[in-house]
Amino acid sequence: MHHPAAHGADKGMKGQQAKTPQGATDTRYSKDFPDLRKYFALYTGEKISEEDWVYAVGVIGCEIEVIKAFAHVETKKSPFDQFLRPVIQYERHVFSKCSHHRFDASNADISGKCYTSAKFAKDGTPIAATDRYVKDAYARFERAYLLDADAAIQACSWGMFQVLGVNYRDMNINSPEKFMQMACTSEKQHLRGLFVPFAMARRDGKYGHGTLRNALIEKNWANAAWLYNGPDYKKMTTLTNSRTHMTASKRVLCMYSFLLFFVCGVVCAKNSDPKLYSEGLDYDRLQKATGLPWDKFAIAETQSFRVTLSNGGSYFLVSGTTYEPDPNFSGHGYPGGRGYCEFDFFDQSYKRVDGIRVNIRDHSDTNVCNWIEGVSAVTYKGQPALLTTVQYHRGIDPAKSIDEIGNNYHRFTALLVLTPHPDGSLSIRQDDSCLGPGNQIGELATARKRLAECNQ
Repeated sequence: MHHPAAHGADKGMKGQQAKTPQGATDTRYSKDFPDLRKYFALYTGEKISEEDWVYAVGVIGCEIEVIKAFAHVETKKSPFDQFLRPVIQYERHVFSKCSHHRFDASNADISGKCYTSAKFAKDGTPIAATDRYVKDAYARFERAYLLDADAAIQACSWGMFQVLGVNYRDMNINSPEKFMQMACTSEKQHLRGLFVPFAMARRDGKYGHGTLRNALIEKNWANAAWLYNGPDYKKMTTLTNSRTHMTASKRVLCMYSFLLFFVCGVVCAKNSDPKLYSEGLDYDRLQKATGLPWDKFAIAETQSFRVTLSNGGSYFLVSGTTYEPDPNFSGHGYPGGRGYCEFDFFDQSYKRVDGIRVNIRDHSDTNVCNWIEGVSAVTYKGQPALLTTVQYHRGIDPAKSIDEIGNNYHRFTALLVLTPHPDGSLSIRQDDSCLGPGNQIGELATARKRLAECNQ
């Protein structure tokens, strides 16, 4: 494909033609703007197919409409501009951090504190244009690129889903340059190569917002916005600079609040939901309390909580996956043993109170549970309970090619009913009477809706 940016249409470029000693034309470019044509020339124009959407949903586990909504909110028009460059937003504070503040004094307009979308400060003073977001951020990006190319790439959010380049390591992308190459390729790459790995990798283990994947599955827009934009997601737009983006985001947040109110009005009528808190967990001590090393019992930190019940009981919930080797393995099923998704409760002295392994009644003699996707607090028939969605494979269909690896995962949602006792002990049982044994429910939101029907 002939790319405009590769044929002089990149307005950041300044070229001057000269002749080589052999008489050939030699175009030289000025040093005040970088030559980025090698990236923009990678554009293929591949659109996202229905198969691509299905792939993304299969990996993340959320509804297809959720991903499409993110694409709409982040780039309402096209993910590529008229020069077939990926749409970007440049973040001054990210460049400052990634370049170790080396340019804050000499280039304060592109290295320093966050930009703002506001035109006036609270006292009515006009905010300088150099401190505000701009519609076309390429001029700022090009200047930053000359100062520190890697930091500049990391400081931009790119393409259809506006994924910030600084996340490249968590997404298992080798370098910022590789990230930019992928962003310049196509809409298909924006979905498969950037958004899906970002959704799977983005997590917050400090403030309790969990993972972006779970936020999308549960349609928890507040957590999703936090994980995308950081702590100030309600005040600033680090992904785009338009007021339209903020308006759309607020509509989504309002829709979620309404749905949450409606669902809780049914499911939480007796207000006996357990309360889940992410802070206050000593994972090293909890790992020791399990009696198993991390390679035998891998704690899922984002799905482990401090739990309080309406009767005042307080426990540590340790969610994790455990592996048990099978010395009698004869070649059938998963090589070497079985994998389980386990939930253990400990009291405040880190003494185990009770625990349970999720029973997936689907090839139960061979399946391997290898990932806990989400945990949610609910009330079931007046009792405190937990919903958990887990990922497993049946262990009977080994991949026949590299492309098949990771494609045969299934999901199951279990209802774990908690029964607190006067002496402080706790009993846990799995109840499949509502959701169904061997169900293939892959979304907590779907499970909550079905549970609400059972509670009526």
